[in-house]
Amino acid sequence: MLDIHAERYVRALEKASRSGDDMFRTRETMTTLRTTLNRSDGITHLLHRADIVPGAAVAVADSLITSIRPTSCVEKLIRLLAQKHRLHLLPAITRQFFEYICRLDGIVSASVTSIRPLDDNEKEQITGHVQRLVGSPVHIEWYSDTSLLGGVIVRIGDRIIDGSLRTRIRKLHNTMVQTRKDRSS
Repeated sequence: MLDIHAERYVRALEKASRSGDDMFRTRETMTTLRTTLNRSDGITHLLHRADIVPGAAVAVADSLITSIRPTSCVEKLIRLLAQKHRLHLLPAITRQFFEYICRLDGIVSASVTSIRPLDDNEKEQITGHVQRLVGSPVHIEWYSDTSLLGGVIVRIGDRIIDGSLRTRIRKLHNTMVQTRKDRSS
């Protein structure tokens, strides 16, 4: 999903990192930031709250900067977002920056959602299947969703491959209804 506001900051960060800071170090910093943000929903909630509570944005920005020790362009980005009360955009910016880097490296970004966390063997099998499907290396983010009945849902860009049990049951139901209609006609 493309966030237009985040995309603008990603482009500025990419440009700044090429003209100043080392792009490799910026990649590392953004990966660390992304990991930090993904560790808990509480951090994302805090980013949204920081944009509302006066003075909190600067404190949250300072805390992030202290914990990840970013490149100068990433630090400037975090401080700018705090100043403009847009810290809530950080998760989207880090995600889109990562997708941008993957595109540069010829890696397809995908996500897989299952009812429970998958073990390494299951992840390896799914990764191999997705790589064969797209014909290039992939980076997969793994999610669990207890509302699924079973199976997996794979998202590759705008494409969704729904292998969930709920979808299979719905398709089976639709086929049975159509067969009944065809027989009665």
